[in-house]
This record gives sequence, C-alpha cells and structure tokens, in this order.
Amino acid sequence: MATQVGSRAFGPTRSPDRTTRTFGTTRPEQQALLVAGPIAAGIVLGMAAGITPLTLLATMGALATALIAPYAGLAVLAFMSPLVAPSLIPAPGFASVLVGAILLGCIYRLPIDRPRLRAGAPILLMAAIVLFVTVQQLPEMLAGYASAADHAVGYLYIQILTGFGGIVAAIWLMSGRSPYPILAMAIAGAVTAALIALVPAVAPMLAGALANVSGKSVDLSRAVGTFGNPNFMGGSAAISLVAATSLMAIAESRRVRVLLLVCAILLGGAVIISLSRGALVTAVVGLVAVGLTRGRRTAIAVVVVGLAGALVIIPAFVEWRLVSLFGPASATAIQQTAESDANRLTGALAGVSMFLSSPIVGVGFGHYLAAAREIPGVFASAHNWYTYVLGEQGIVGTVLFVSVLATVALRLRSLSSRPRSVGFSVLAAFSAACLFLEVPTSFQTFAIPAIVLAAAFAADWSSRLADGTEVGPLAATSTAGGHP
Repeated sequence: MATQVGSRAFGPTRSPDRTTRTFGTTRPEQQALLVAGPIAAGIVLGMAAGITPLTLLATMGALATALIAPYAGLAVLAFMSPLVAPSLIPAPGFASVLVGAILLGCIYRLPIDRPRLRAGAPILLMAAIVLFVTVQQLPEMLAGYASAADHAVGYLYIQILTGFGGIVAAIWLMSGRSPYPILAMAIAGAVTAALIALVPAVAPMLAGALANVSGKSVDLSRAVGTFGNPNFMGGSAAISLVAATSLMAIAESRRVRVLLLVCAILLGGAVIISLSRGALVTAVVGLVAVGLTRGRRTAIAVVVVGLAGALVIIPAFVEWRLVSLFGPASATAIQQTAESDANRLTGALAGVSMFLSSPIVGVGFGHYLAAAREIPGVFASAHNWYTYVLGEQGIVGTVLFVSVLATVALRLRSLSSRPRSVGFSVLAAFSAACLFLEVPTSFQTFAIPAIVLAAAFAADWSSRLADGTEVGPLAATSTAGGHP
C-alpha cells in the first residue's frame, strides 16, 4: 500500500536499479530525496552567504513541495529541524508552517493515496496532552498573548503543537515505507548542526562565515552551534549520536557503517564542546541502551565497559569543563559549580512545591518560571521536564506523560529487532535528556527523536522490493519478530 502511495506521488515504480539495491529505497523515495536535498541545501547556503533571494526561493520551494509531495517535505523537515530556521517566515515560524504544509498536503492527497491510518495508544495519549495543554493556556490565547509572559506561554504552546503535528505527519508518511531516506536526512541535518558548532571551535577564523546559521547566545564561553543554549545543543547532539550509533549497529554495508561512524564522531565532538554534563550523561545512557539491545553478551560487555568508562570519562569531563569555563580547577571554580548545581536543584524542587499547591492540574502550562519566582530561594529554572510537568500540569499531566512513555516502550517491545533496537536506544536517550532539559517544548531538540520513534512504529524496516528481495544496507541479520 505504502509503495503504491509513493509511486503515485512521484512517478511509476520501475525495476530495481543500482541505487535501489545499495540504499534499500524505492525509486519514488529516491526522487523525493532528489527534490528535498537541493531545497534544504539552498536554504542553508542562502542563509550562510546572506543571499536572501536564494533563501526565499528555497524556503518557498520547501513549502510548495510539502503541499505537492508531503514525503519530500518531511525529508526537508528532518534535515532542517536542528538548524537555524530562515527568518523570512513570520510567526509561528518556519518549522511550524512547514509541518502545517506537510499535513495539509497529506489531506489534499487523501483521495489519491487513501492511506490506512490507525490511531494507536501513544498518539491518542499525546493528543490528550495537547488538548489538556490547550485548555490550560486558553486564558493567554483569548487575551491575544498580550503580555510578555503570555507571549512566552504562546511560544511554548506552538512548540508543543508543532512537535505533535510532526509526529502525526511522520507516522502518516513513513507508514509502510523504508525509514532510511528520512533518517538519513535527519542524521545529515544533525551532523550539519554539529559542524556549525565544531568549525568555529577548531578554526575561529571561520566563525564569521557561519554567523548567519549559528544560534545567538549570551553565554560566550560555551559553544551553542545552531541553538541559543549550549545545553540544548549538547542534548540534541547526544540524541542524534545515539540515533547514528544505533543505525550503525544494525548496518550490514561496510560503507554505511563507516559513514555513520564518521557522523557519530562529529556528533560526539559537538557533545564535548557543549560542556554540558547532561548531554554527556544522555549520550552515555543512549549508548549503553544500544548495547543492551544487541544481545545478552553484548549487553553485559557494554554495561561493564560503560560503567568503567563513566567512572573515568565523566570526572575527566567535569574537570576539563571547569578549566574551560573558569581557568585552573581552583577551589573558587569548584564552589561556583556547586552553587550553580544547587540553584538548579532548587529550581527543580520548586516543581514539587507547585504540585503541592495545585496537585490535580498544576499551576498551568507555561507558568513554571513565574510561579518559581514566588518561591523564596529559587534563582534558576528547573532544567528538568519531569518536574515541569509535575508542577505545571499536576496529576493529570503527569499521568498522561508517563502513560505516553510506557505505551511507547510497550509498543517498541512488540516490533522486530531493527526498529526495536533503534527505537529503544533513542527513547532511552530522550528520557535521559528530559532530566536536564525541557525537550518537548523545543521542537529543534524534539524533532529528531520524534522522527526516529515514528519511523520505528510505522516504517517498513525490511527494505524489501516488490519481488521480495531484501536489499537494504541497514538490513539486520535477523528478521525475527515480524514487521511493524
């Protein structure tokens, strides 16, 4: 069914050619990438060089492509999600408008494609979260997001809506298709974001050439790459590192493994220069999860090596971070770090106080910072999504969010080995990142794990052609467990 949909969207299916045998994709998927690749490259190059006509042309091309060929639009979204968005699109911004165009394109094509859509438990629970959040922020919406605080609530709400829309679009369009073209675009975008962070760190004289595609931050002592915050940059790179490594673990092609290894190294470099301890923990948790999904012997080896490595790597990283931020690791530097950690802990625990004050529905979506300021001794935000949900949305929101994680994990268990391995690894990294960041309210950070998990649920990981020949370079050695 999905192959037929793709054929109608991009032309007739033909016999397998060399590219199909190498990359495990059908001709329509190749044609989609041939459209999406130049468009994404045009946006990035136009922004980097300050060529506004090129940026505008490529941006309009992305939106038009999303309407006409939504699968190609999803490929553009996968690549662009961790990068700086073109400012030519006014609020709600490029990502939100592109997601809307993709969904609209899917609706336009309903009479042609006739997809068989199923709303599983994770999607229904996420829809319930979006509905609950919508009700919570209605006062600010009805007021037109007039004040600065209301505007902040509106921004976070748009991020949530964009993330949910991206998940729906990804599941819709990857259903029955090979996941590798979209995942390749996502990894390529993440590596591009990593290079934008790494190049100025390695060659400062080139920083000016990347100024237009780099994030703006008041923290000049740490790399932010395409983000405005080094912690989010590091967290995004860490999740993408885990995604690349998990794909490398199931790849059969040596060329693909080498390419993914290079990607993983570059993404690991971005994690390191972010100087984010949370990003390092996220990467370690995700990489251990990759090992745990590869079999019992591999799991035992990974756990032993991971624990031993963590005891060495994390302390060394912390010391290097102190030297990078404060100079020699003096008592004063250590004290400043301890005070920063204490402020973060206090900010996180503020969520418990908010929960106790309003345990059923919380203090309201987007109100965490305002409510925290009313608590004596709180000087920092939570940097923790779980306490955000607890404080802002109370028992209702917490139960919904935990239910989403539980149903996603249970659904992954029922999948075949490849999507189960990749999905569990990325889910572990995402869950760890949420301990240090408010990931779901940053589409730039949330998009890649959402796309990977959507691919795990909906895509056809067997990469089989019409004649039943298994051709995918990422094909696993075992197909036990059936297909998603």
